Amino acid sequence: MKFPIFMMWVPVGLIAGGLARPVMRTGGYGLIADLAAQGAAVVVVSSDIPEVIGLADRVLVISEGRVVHDGPASGIDEHRVLDLVMEGSAA
Repeated sequence: MKFPIFMMWVPVGLIAGGLARPVMRTGGYGLIADLAAQGAAVVVVSSDIPEVIGLADRVLVISEGRVVHDGPASGIDEHRVLDLVMEGSAA
């Protein structure tokens, strides 16, 4: 693969009033999975926490420019992510 790292910034954002969501759910996730299966690293930046946890192998939580969590997606849930972000903003 020529470009082994892909970055997707809010791949399921509020584009066209949320119309992008059905497109990503039917085709975009497959693209991300295909790229990963070919050995590419796919970095997804999004605030849609359940979606990120369901899509990712690893989750990195950043609050106020600091990494406050880095670990497997299976080891974190939406409530913990929100707690980490709130703790970061209080620090």
